[in-house]
Amino acid sequence: MNTGRCLPGLILAIALMPCPSRAATDTNLEARRKKLNQLIGEEWEYEMQESPERATFVGDYRYNDKWSDSSLAHVPVQRAELQKWLIKFQEVDTTGFPGQEKLNQQLMIRNLKDQIEYIDLKLFLMPVDQFSGVHLNLAVFVSFIPFQTTKQYDDYLARLHKIPTVIDQVIEVLQVGEKEKLEPPAFLLDRTVTQCDTIATPAGAESTFGRPVAHFPSAVSAADQKRLHDQIIAAVDNEVRPAYRKLQKFLATEYAVYSLLLLVLLAFLIVSRKYIWLYATRKLAPEPASADLLRDSKSSQNPEVLLAEANRLAWVFNWPKAQPLYVRAEKLFREKDESCMMSF
Repeated sequence: MNTGRCLPGLILAIALMPCPSRAATDTNLEARRKKLNQLIGEEWEYEMQESPERATFVGDYRYNDKWSDSSLAHVPVQRAELQKWLIKFQEVDTTGFPGQEKLNQQLMIRNLKDQIEYIDLKLFLMPVDQFSGVHLNLAVFVSFIPFQTTKQYDDYLARLHKIPTVIDQVIEVLQVGEKEKLEPPAFLLDRTVTQCDTIATPAGAESTFGRPVAHFPSAVSAADQKRLHDQIIAAVDNEVRPAYRKLQKFLATEYAVYSLLLLVLLAFLIVSRKYIWLYATRKLAPEPASADLLRDSKSSQNPEVLLAEANRLAWVFNWPKAQPLYVRAEKLFREKDESCMMSF
C-alpha cells in the first residue's frame, strides 16, 4: 500500500469535514440574534400598551379608546416593568452580532436606563410647564387621531369621557411634587393658567376637542353622525371643559402659591435695591435726647418743640419717653392760653 499517495487525500477529507464546535457556535449565535429581535418586538408591544397616545401616533389603533396611566400608583409598577426589560436586554450576549444589532441592544439598554433614572429622580412630579404637559398634550393630540370610521369616533368619545380622570391624576401628582419641592419656576406657571383658560373657553364645536364633529366622512352613517355629534359635544361641554377649569383653578390658586409670592417679593427687592441701600446708608442728623429737652432752659419752655418730639417718639411706639413731653407741652399750652385770656 502506497501511504505517500493517500496521505494528501486524507488530509483534504479531514479539512472538509464539518466542525461540530463551529456548527454549534453558529447555532448559538443565531439563537441569540433571534432572542434579541424577539425581545425588541415584545418590548415594542409593551410600549404600545403603556402609551396609547404613541400607539395612535405611529398608526397602531388598537388602544385608541385609552390614555396613558398618569396616576401615582402606576409609577412603581412602571419602574418594576422597566427594570425587568433592562435585565432581559442586558442578559443577551452580543458576541459575533453584526454592528447594527449590537447597536440595537445598546440603544435599548440606554433608553431603559434613562426611563428608570427619570422615575428615580422624581421628575415625573413636574408634569406641567409652559411648553408641555397634559393641558397642552391632550389638546394637540386631537389632530393626530384618525377620524375615518364610526369606531374611531366612538373610540374618541371614550377618550373624552376619560379626560377628567387624567386631569385628576395629574393634579394628584402635582400636589405630591409641591410637597417634595419639585416645581417649575413660578413665573412660568402663570402661563399654564392662561393656556388652560384658552383651551377651556371655546364651547361646543368651537372647542379644540369638538372640531372633529365639524365634518364626518361618508363612511359614517347619518344616524351615527347625529348620535356622535351630540354625544361628543356633550362630553366636551360637560366633562372636558370643566376638567380644564379645575386644573386652571388649581394651578392659579393652590399650586406653588408660596413660590410665586416669594418670587414677587424677590422681584420687589431687586427693583428697589437702590432705594433700600440709600435708606440704609443715609446720614441722620443728630437728634436731641428727649430727656435733654426737659432740662434745656429754652426747649423746656417751647411747647411746639416738645409736642413735635413727643409725636416723633409716639410714631415709633416709644411711649415712655413721649408721655412726659406730652404732659409738659400740654401744661405750657394751657398757661399760654390763660395768659392770653387775662390780657383781654
